[in-house]
Amino acid sequence: MKNWIAALTWFAFISSFAPPSARAVNISSTGRGQVALFPFYSVRSAESILNLINTRSEIVAVKIRLLEGDPRDVTAPRSFEFIAYLGPFKKATWSLANPEFTTSPCTITSGERANFDFGSVEIFQMASLPENFNLSDCKALKSAWQVGGDFAANRILLKSPPGGLFAHLDVKDLNGSSFSIHPTMLDGFTSRPQHASAGDPHPNLSDVNPKESVVFKTESQLNQSSFVHSHWNNGNAKPTDPIAAVLSQNWLMALFDGRAIDSRSFTLALNFPLRRFENQPYCYRTAFSTFSPSGESGAQNLDASACRNATLISLPSQDVFLNLPGQLLNPKLAQGWLKVVFNRDVPRLISDELDIFTGIPVLAEGFSSQNNYKERMGLSTKITFGRDRP
Repeated sequence: MKNWIAALTWFAFISSFAPPSARAVNISSTGRGQVALFPFYSVRSAESILNLINTRSEIVAVKIRLLEGDPRDVTAPRSFEFIAYLGPFKKATWSLANPEFTTSPCTITSGERANFDFGSVEIFQMASLPENFNLSDCKALKSAWQVGGDFAANRILLKSPPGGLFAHLDVKDLNGSSFSIHPTMLDGFTSRPQHASAGDPHPNLSDVNPKESVVFKTESQLNQSSFVHSHWNNGNAKPTDPIAAVLSQNWLMALFDGRAIDSRSFTLALNFPLRRFENQPYCYRTAFSTFSPSGESGAQNLDASACRNATLISLPSQDVFLNLPGQLLNPKLAQGWLKVVFNRDVPRLISDELDIFTGIPVLAEGFSSQNNYKERMGLSTKITFGRDRP
């Protein structure tokens, strides 16, 4: 199986090695960073609890943005935002159904919670605050952060975000099944402090600064590995290209277990975080297939389309966990690998150094739920990403 995977890919992005430059955006090797990207959350017949931990000695301001998973206009999904402040080495939790239910000493929301019940989550560490600021005085903090306040008028009081943010999401449905989702963490997103109100569309993934990226690649056939440090300042580069460089994939594989004897079901959540920045968004042409660890083929759908910002696939063909809408694929195999290939109209990026990147920027999370006689439990699954030779 390992040789088969190696033959398919030219290089894969690995998060177990620290990039050589903290000034360029990269997928964090430690699980901590400046930006956390969750592929999905749900409050439909479920409860989602967001957990944030500040592992640094600075006071930090954080923006949390919930994005609609299936908007009418993929370039303008509805959103709900709130700003939170975390003290040194502090943890806070929020219910995503109602962020007012929180352990945070101070949370600023963008207004009434929008009426959508599943989607994705973006978290941006915006800045560090003066170390002598009193976090227990929420009124003074809100006044200082709002437009015309001390932090807005005098940005010199804010310092660059230090990183070190850790996050995870606990999801529990009404039947008691639960699982945890760990995000894709980006570090080196920005070297500047950022200030924005709760209703401001910034910061977002186009605000990466400087416009640089670092990825770790391995050429499996030659058994060679190296870092690729790219700049994106040429006239053809888009503001989100550094993010696309680190998140783009040509294919992914998820290990699933849908054995009926255990009453298990498997769901793969796919999220396309840069779709809303496209001038003319299109459906991503995809191919789905299943196969056993020994290579036995199962079901195939070689001409599917992923048109939503968030897409869910359920195995076997039964009710999707958490009652989310999804594209159902009925496999012949009870367990094995689900492979998703982005096989047509794949974007091609070229950096200032003429590094070539292909693939679709995608986030993925797979989980299975098991119903036995005594308990229901959620199990995360292994996902392998890959990118073909340009």
